[in-house]
Formats: sequence, structure tokens, C-alpha cells
Amino acid sequence: MVYRLGISALSLVAFLSILLAQSATRQLERLYYKGEYEALAKEEMDYSRLTPKALLYYASAHYHLLEWDRAYTLYEQAFQKLSPEKVEHPFLTEYGRLCLEQENPKRALELFNLALQQTTYPDSQALLSRYIAYA
Repeated sequence: MVYRLGISALSLVAFLSILLAQSATRQLERLYYKGEYEALAKEEMDYSRLTPKALLYYASAHYHLLEWDRAYTLYEQAFQKLSPEKVEHPFLTEYGRLCLEQENPKRALELFNLALQQTTYPDSQALLSRYIAYA
């Protein structure tokens, strides 16, 4: 009985941890999509402990605030853990532009091409085609 209770308690703790992580991710996404970039950027945290998806949102927030060095560093961390094919095109485009600024045109071109494959919007396709020409 005690053994069974121990497993149940551990399962409950694991379940609650998952719920808290999902809630934090949803809160992060809400702030990001509301344009609350400053609120995200001013948070003091250990970025190395974040999920790759969370890193993308924080990197993009810094990008929108023109804090490009910080954005580039966070994108680098996220892409060390993620396959670029699994990343949405707005993040690919931002990271690609930062790669151009960091004198890494080969990486930028790879990211722009992936973003171009994902988007169906003519305006985005035209812009990405322009970026590819500059890379």
C-alpha cells in the first residue's frame, strides 16, 4: 500500500510539473502574440534551462526590441536543440537576417530557403526571395 501510494505521489508530481510547464508556455505565447516584447525581454532568467520553443519566443522578443546580439545568442541556443525544418518561418526569417548581420550568409541562405518553402503568402515569398538574393 505504501509502495502504491509512493508511485501515485510521484505520478501526481510529474503530472503537476507538466501542467505548470504547459501553463508557463501558454503565458509566454500570450505575451509574445500580444506584442509584450519588453515584458519578455526584461525577465531575469536562466535561458539555458528553457525549452527550445521558449527560446524562440524570447529570441524573437529581443529581435523586435532591436537587441540583436541577445536575439542572435538565443536563436543560436534554440537551433542547437531544434531541427530548422521544425521551426516556423517567421523565426527562420529573423534568425536568417541575424545570420547575415553576423557574416554567416551560408546559414542565412539555408534558413531563408526553408522559410520560403513553408510560407504561402505572396508578400512573404517576395520578401524572402529578396533576402535570398542578398545572401
